[in-house]
Amino acid sequence: LTRLTQDELQDFVTSGEGRHLKITGWTEYHHTFLVSGFLPLLPPFCLHHAFLILKLDDSTALLLEKFNNKLEAMQGMHAEVTSWAQTKRANGELRQMENRHVEAMRAFHMIHHVSLRQFYTFIDHDLAANWQPHSLISANSQHFVQDLQYFLHIGAHEHAVHDAKELLAAIAIDVNEYFCASPRL
Repeated sequence: LTRLTQDELQDFVTSGEGRHLKITGWTEYHHTFLVSGFLPLLPPFCLHHAFLILKLDDSTALLLEKFNNKLEAMQGMHAEVTSWAQTKRANGELRQMENRHVEAMRAFHMIHHVSLRQFYTFIDHDLAANWQPHSLISANSQHFVQDLQYFLHIGAHEHAVHDAKELLAAIAIDVNEYFCASPRL
């Protein structure tokens, strides 16, 4: 298991072992708050902390969560990351577990894989440009998870390379970008 700072995450995705990996699926997790049993609300106003574990290949995973105003990340073997996230946040701090639990909510297997590099570009540019200070009402971990899932479901296609010259430039950097191009090319 490796906890990643923002710079380490960027290095992992752009020049490290993660640069050729594809996101093949993900699972959304909720860490419930004590009062959630008394006030059942729907996302993003639920009384829980949300985070994602991205499945990068058959054995690798990336844990991502927004806590207060920071992006936290951890990379490792899928089983180890999943086990870790049950009691600890990506930064290594213990989750507050008194009468609370971590629950896997939804798991998705992607038919069209997204490159980790493409996903990081979304986080680093689009998401960072609209990053909001933590707010329980308008910018909490649930909003963060919804934004990530939106990109993985729909936004990746909007960000796909649609121009032949752009595709050739992307392939010059990483040949695997060919597989993330628009099907129209």
